[in-house]
Amino acid sequence: MRLDHFNYAGVRKYMVYLNVYAQQLLPSPRPRRSFYTSQASLIALPDASVRDAILSIVWAKIAPYFYFFSPDMWKEWFQTLLPLVIQGINETQISELRTDATCASYHEIVTGFNMVHNELPLITIADIYNIYIKNYLEENAAVTGVTCANIDPLGWIEENLGIFLQLTSFEELLTSNQNFKLVDAEGRFTPSQLADWTLIAEHFCNETISRFVFSQIMNFKTLDDVNHYLERLQGMLGTSENYSVLSPCDNPSAMPSLTIETEQGLLSSLFVVLGKEWSLLSASQWTHIFHTIIIEYQEAVNVSHLTQLPLNVSCETYQAIMKDLNEIYEILKKNDAISNYTYSLNYLYEQQSSQGTACTKNTNGTEDWLEKNFGKFYSSLTILNLLTLYPSLSLDVILEKSTPEDVAKLVTDSAISLNISLLNTMLSLMEAQDVPHFLQTFMSETSKVPTHPMLNVHLTVSKIGWFCNTKKMKHVTIGTATYLFIL
Repeated sequence: MRLDHFNYAGVRKYMVYLNVYAQQLLPSPRPRRSFYTSQASLIALPDASVRDAILSIVWAKIAPYFYFFSPDMWKEWFQTLLPLVIQGINETQISELRTDATCASYHEIVTGFNMVHNELPLITIADIYNIYIKNYLEENAAVTGVTCANIDPLGWIEENLGIFLQLTSFEELLTSNQNFKLVDAEGRFTPSQLADWTLIAEHFCNETISRFVFSQIMNFKTLDDVNHYLERLQGMLGTSENYSVLSPCDNPSAMPSLTIETEQGLLSSLFVVLGKEWSLLSASQWTHIFHTIIIEYQEAVNVSHLTQLPLNVSCETYQAIMKDLNEIYEILKKNDAISNYTYSLNYLYEQQSSQGTACTKNTNGTEDWLEKNFGKFYSSLTILNLLTLYPSLSLDVILEKSTPEDVAKLVTDSAISLNISLLNTMLSLMEAQDVPHFLQTFMSETSKVPTHPMLNVHLTVSKIGWFCNTKKMKHVTIGTATYLFIL
């Protein structure tokens, strides 16, 4: 008997058997992460002409009964029986789906389309959204203001759009759910809403929503807004593991964490807020927020964020910033975020210019001043920087913190090697056992700087020779001694 001679019951039985046989005979599909299932992807008939012919006949037999379909019937057809042939669905067939179906029925249909999303042609995906999903959401929202209400924004999007969110504009989302339009007295999205949207954008890898959220964050008017946003975001992330669906992203992050890209965008927006004059009026709240985001999103901090650090803060706030940055110093170093670090110098030179000192109050000597104002970031500075900022600098403390290689690089600097007094002091403070490492680096550095005046080089070599005569020469290798003799 031909398929087109079957009635509804006949085509249903045919599709049941077809799926059973197909599972047994067709090659196993490659495993992949599907949006609504963690199992292997659904298989499809390999011959498109046969597949489309079957769909055409079956659809013609079942479409007249759509009006009577219960949610379970929609689920059976769209999630079990039709996925084998649904790839060939056309505009006419899509237009026959009911926009007056119940929310439960609509959700089963959307779930079915999401299950086969990766097997659908791009034009078909667009047709499904524009012809059916978009119209369903708009028509139902026109009546109630909210299509298939769900108090949880992420849950609402999962149920009503799924991966089709990628085709939705932000304006269309607001039209479909008036709850998304709730704003504060000044017409802005509330911090809690923006936290929800952050997670939605993350969950669906939607850059459009991410950019919108980050732009709105930069419009925060109080530090309380920032606190409410961060508290809501962390609260949402803490419960996001309860969601049943998987992310459609190519490289989804393991909830409850955000991806590095999202964290970096979030940090950039928050640093804009923390750089505004009004945000600096409450130093204690400001430093609390800074500590929270630096520690929470430490892996995402990059060079651009360090350039956003504010210069118009008190020494106490600056030192609090440095304390937090020192906590994540190794991570910053690993991520190459400190290769061009200039914040401390910029800030302290500004302080010295405007206040007369570079945050020397409440410090006890060179070591304490270095620790509070630089910490581990001290290694990115030069002796001359430090002497300019802290004239009473104790060189023995500096050398204790420096490797022999660091000292060798310093003495090849023309400004230091021509300063005989400073050079004498630095060399005399070096321990004898450090001589070999010092000389090796010194030879390497002088070979790299042909632009140094010869007078500079000769003076430096002269002082090194004097220096070696005063130390225990047993530490110096024959090769090094020969090099000095030749010079």
